[in-house]
Amino acid sequence: MKLTLGGVVAADMRLTAGEVLLDQSMLTGESVPIEVDAGVQTFAGAPVRRGEAVAVVTATGEHTKFGHTAELVRTAHVVSSQQKAVLWVVRNPAAFNGAVNALLVAYACFLKMPLAELVPLAPLPALVVAGALVAAAAVAFVLDVVKIPVFARFKIV
Repeated sequence: MKLTLGGVVAADMRLTAGEVLLDQSMLTGESVPIEVDAGVQTFAGAPVRRGEAVAVVTATGEHTKFGHTAELVRTAHVVSSQQKAVLWVVRNPAAFNGAVNALLVAYACFLKMPLAELVPLAPLPALVVAGALVAAAAVAFVLDVVKIPVFARFKIV
């Protein structure tokens, strides 16, 4: 297969003749293009910046270096700190709501409030839970944006 200026390496190849300047930054992270000559392995997706060469295909499709990388990314199940924080808050609202209700009833008993006066306060814990959900989501988003792993110590069950 012939590689020429402006072309893109279509598969993983080994150069047999010629010399080209390849930009493999999307795969290797190198900041500058590399000079490649006969006998060197090249990878799919690299644009040819200069030169001409003849190469033999060594791998195509999912068997290329880029294909292996794409498969690793596809199968990785990484959970961000924002996702962990939101899941923690969403999975535990019943316990949080129960705790707020218990505190509310305890405080009402401490104040010797009649039960009839306590019933109108029943929607209050739901508002507290909703506010906590919004606040936790906002904090988690900010922490994820600035990359502070504060929630890494929480174990999500």
